[in-house]
Amino acid sequence: MQRVLFVCTGNICRSPMAEGLFQAALDGYGEHTGWLVDSAGTHAGEGICPAPAAVAVAAAYGADISALRSRPLEQADFVRFDTIVALDRGHLDLISFIRPEAFAGTITLMPSTARSGFIEVPDPYGGNRRGYETAGRLIADGVIALLAELRS
Repeated sequence: MQRVLFVCTGNICRSPMAEGLFQAALDGYGEHTGWLVDSAGTHAGEGICPAPAAVAVAAAYGADISALRSRPLEQADFVRFDTIVALDRGHLDLISFIRPEAFAGTITLMPSTARSGFIEVPDPYGGNRRGYETAGRLIADGVIALLAELRS
């Protein structure tokens, strides 16, 4: 089983979009089993709905994230997940710092389908719809690259 966790700050914008778009991509490939996909936030409250603009942008990519609820990143996530995907370098640094020594999985940024390596997704929280659309575009690209990487 592949176990993937997406992490941003509040778990109400970027990481739920990544979770939803990744799950939609899996569904598109007919891969309904063999995957555990979730999201969390480095500074998330518990049980908060995704931002309305994040829900709308995810829906434009065929993902319904309206039922997702925020939760904080916790030490147990280093046991539950093999791949932890940070949505920006600050998250990557924090997750790498708090990771238990026994964690044998991968902590990474979202890969890119372009030859540019990795994607950092700017936080759209508090901004306009265009910021969410930019985040959605970057996440959609990253999800395709990550799925291809994990399936190979």
